Amino acid sequence: MLFLVAGIPAAISGLVSLTLLLALAWWQFSALRTADRADLGRQIGDLSSTVTDVARALADISRRVSDLSHRLQAVERRESSIEAAATEAAEKTVHPLAKELAVLTGLIKDIAEAAAVHEQTLALHGQEMQNLAARPQVIMAPAASAAATASTGPAAETAASAATSPVVRHGVLAGLAEPDALALVQRAVKGGRVEIFLQPIVTLPQRKVRYYEATPRLRADDGSLLQPDDYAEIARSGRLQAEIDLQVLLRSVQVIRRLATRNREIGLFLDLSADTLVDSEAMGRYTEFLETNRAFAPTLVLQIAQEQMRMIGPVEAEAMAGVVERGFKLALHRIRDLRFDARDLAERGVKFVKVPAIGLLDRTRDIGAEIHPADLADLLSRHGIDLVGEAIDTEGQVVDLLDYDVKFGQGNLFAPPKPVRADVLGPADRRPAREPVEAAPAPMQRVELGTSDHKRETPPPRRTGTLADLAKTTIRRV
Repeated sequence: MLFLVAGIPAAISGLVSLTLLLALAWWQFSALRTADRADLGRQIGDLSSTVTDVARALADISRRVSDLSHRLQAVERRESSIEAAATEAAEKTVHPLAKELAVLTGLIKDIAEAAAVHEQTLALHGQEMQNLAARPQVIMAPAASAAATASTGPAAETAASAATSPVVRHGVLAGLAEPDALALVQRAVKGGRVEIFLQPIVTLPQRKVRYYEATPRLRADDGSLLQPDDYAEIARSGRLQAEIDLQVLLRSVQVIRRLATRNREIGLFLDLSADTLVDSEAMGRYTEFLETNRAFAPTLVLQIAQEQMRMIGPVEAEAMAGVVERGFKLALHRIRDLRFDARDLAERGVKFVKVPAIGLLDRTRDIGAEIHPADLADLLSRHGIDLVGEAIDTEGQVVDLLDYDVKFGQGNLFAPPKPVRADVLGPADRRPAREPVEAAPAPMQRVELGTSDHKRETPPPRRTGTLADLAKTTIRRV
């Protein structure tokens, strides 16, 4: 404007314009700086008041924490004094009991020693009686009495003993005297005439064979077959069940070895009785054979009855743990009711639960279930346990079980139990059996386990007195 309007030279006009521009810029910068300082001052004032409030709150919190700490210390001192008083009172109460327990232990040891001495005396007396019985005896009796005795003979004695002996009241052996039935079962076990029948366990709904269940049968002297219900009580009373389990295990391993050459997915279920679990010698042979055939652990499943699982003791639990540690699976069968602790079963190594189809489907029966049967498969599967429906006889039961998510089925609908061919089991002399216990003392025996050539000497079983067993058991518990 100076150059165009006032006619001032361009150099002077430019210098004046530049000076004016710088003055305006400086004024603008001073105004902005003053505003920023005022704003910053307000912010600093607000921050200072906030810090003051926080410091006041921290002081209040610190005071409260200090009060709480003092209270906790007082409570701890009070608890420690109460605990010390309770410990002292407990020691005063337990000390006399400990003294009495020590005295009782000494008395029980004395009883055990006396029982052992008494037992040895009875054994010596029994040996002397046997020696006397072996000597020829001269009976001073009239001729008529001798003739009467001769006329009666062994047949009369046998008839008298049969008349006084208890009789088997059920099964194929019904009407037979118990000693005769026991001798029959004993001869079958001793002769290795334990056969297994296989019944398939199929997947549902595909009905593909996934497992077989091995059920034992005894071949009697006349060639007839004895079912487990026929000889179970007799074998248990004669302490033969453990030997039967061992022979079934050997034959099952032979079968599973043959099946493995055709289909590696096929498995086998077999029973493990309570008599075997509580017999340390039999269970030792059983686990030794399992260890030898540990390669078949994924395909062998050992079945245990529900009642036996509920009454399990420390000895049975330890034996079951040894089986599970070797990789073998357990199954629960012979179900009485549907009260299951799935977590406990899984911790014990149970992988299958076999429930009769009628127990799941029949609503008129009192099955004692804490949940609806339709939810049982889901409950067990959450703990890695498969539900198997057994005793399936009709197609309608299959359809209903599919609604319950049952994965496996077993029953006569699919196939009844069938015997195993002799060529699968191999020679009969390859059995892990030992001679059953006779009534008379037996000499040292040699025991063969499975097909192994390893043999070990086992002394004849020693039957201790009831009083000695009671004393030893009481000492162990004390």
